[in-house]
Amino acid sequence: MNGIHDAGTFAVKRITTGRLYFRPNGASYEEDLGNVVKWKRNDRTERIEHLASAGGVRRVDMCVVHTVAFGYLITVDEYTDPIVQLLQKTRLAFTQSVPAATGRTVAIPVAIPGKVYPLNAQNVANVAVTQGGTTLLPGSDYLVDAAAGRLTLLASGPNAAALTGASLTVTFNQLPWGFINLPSGDTPTLQGTFTLVEYDQQSSTPGAVPIVRAVHTLAGSADVNGDSEDQTTAFRSVDIHLCCWNPPVVQERI
Repeated sequence: MNGIHDAGTFAVKRITTGRLYFRPNGASYEEDLGNVVKWKRNDRTERIEHLASAGGVRRVDMCVVHTVAFGYLITVDEYTDPIVQLLQKTRLAFTQSVPAATGRTVAIPVAIPGKVYPLNAQNVANVAVTQGGTTLLPGSDYLVDAAAGRLTLLASGPNAAALTGASLTVTFNQLPWGFINLPSGDTPTLQGTFTLVEYDQQSSTPGAVPIVRAVHTLAGSADVNGDSEDQTTAFRSVDIHLCCWNPPVVQERI
């Protein structure tokens, strides 16, 4: 390549996008992790003590930077299955099931209209609330969130004054259901070989498929921040942290 290239003008700015692929350890296939909108090197570094001489005096400074591990910070804007697994921490989750149960009872010793009372169960049905021998009316005296297992005594109900301070009994049935424990704070990872393919958007005619500008290949682990899609950095965007086990290999087009 000969000639002068002015990198300060937008017309010659090389516009790239990419795609990230992942091959699990021991697998013969690759998984597509999504479209890469931006990325940067994100090596883990530390400063180490260094002896320097100035004016005949030796002193210790921290000017030497040591690379602990090579890394990348890659932003993708697609929710592929492996990314969702990392966000929802299903790699470390375990499944539990709750069997059906009939005739469960919860006592409310001192009722306060306007308050919410947990039933210590989810996915409930056939909820009945009684005060002594009197059965309260659903929708008038109380509301039930059956899925969450919450009972709300209505402060605006016709019997709110009579219920204040009263002792109530709640009976209900527990329907069977299952759930997955998601241990927040743990960091599940994808471990294997990652390939970041960069495409040069200005290397082809309009409408044609851009050619590959560079291919980054590395072995390591990947994790993401956040416990759900709502806790990611931006709408439909996920930051993937890649920690390399060895220096990455980069093949660039001439």
